[in-house]
This record gives sequence, C-alpha cells and structure tokens, in this order.
Amino acid sequence: ALSEEKYPVVTRLLRGGIAALYKYAVSHGFTPSADGYVTKCELCFFIRDYLRSAKASYDIAPDCFYGAMNEAYEEAVAEPL
Repeated sequence: ALSEEKYPVVTRLLRGGIAALYKYAVSHGFTPSADGYVTKCELCFFIRDYLRSAKASYDIAPDCFYGAMNEAYEEAVAEPL
C-alpha cells in the first residue's frame, strides 16, 4: 500500500477522487479561483501546482512540468477566441 504521508496526492485521488484532494488542499491553504474551472482535470492541475509549493511531496513532480504547463496555460488564456 502507498504511504499517505509520502504520497498524499495519489492516495487521496485513489481513495476519494478530486473531492478528497480538494479538501486536503483547502486544509493547506488552497483557495479556488473565483472564475471556476472548465474541467476536473484543470482543477486537479491547479491544486497540485499549489501543493507543490505549499506542501511538497514525492507525488508532485517534476517542477519543470508545472512550469511548462503554467506557461502554456497563460499563453492559451491570453489568445483571443
């Protein structure tokens, strides 16, 4: 079995889905965007990105992934439809 202390993101997703991960993130200071999220996947990404700096763990890596994804997201949001 996976250690909940070592792998808090994966174990919460496996046991309770995005709702369990959301509760965990909020307990560590995560505040959701007032604009909301298009999908559960988007919410999950931003939760993991937040936890990467607020409550680092073995299951949130590598840092370069989050940096590249944030850059791509910012570019996509800045493009007019």
